Amino acid sequence: MWLFGVARRILLTSRRSGVRRQALVDRLREEALTREQIHTLRDDEVHEALARLSPLDAEIIRLRHWEGFNLVEIAHHLHRREGTIRSRYSRARQTLKEYLLE
Repeated sequence: MWLFGVARRILLTSRRSGVRRQALVDRLREEALTREQIHTLRDDEVHEALARLSPLDAEIIRLRHWEGFNLVEIAHHLHRREGTIRSRYSRARQTLKEYLLE
């Protein structure tokens, strides 16, 4: 009986990791598409879209993409929690993408 329990847990773990792996692949594809689209836009369009973001969100995007900071470094630099920076970065990227595709 215990062997079935072990096998069940291994199967569930495998399924969860497969879902996580697929989510990562989807996220990487979305990010690659966003980068391609941004590279085709003129600089002034990007700056206009950044100006529409809140000052904090624009600063997070600038630090991440122009200065090369990672999210932990941005959190320390801005004296904010890492989780806050992660969620604001994610929302800011999505909003910026929407602005650029208008």
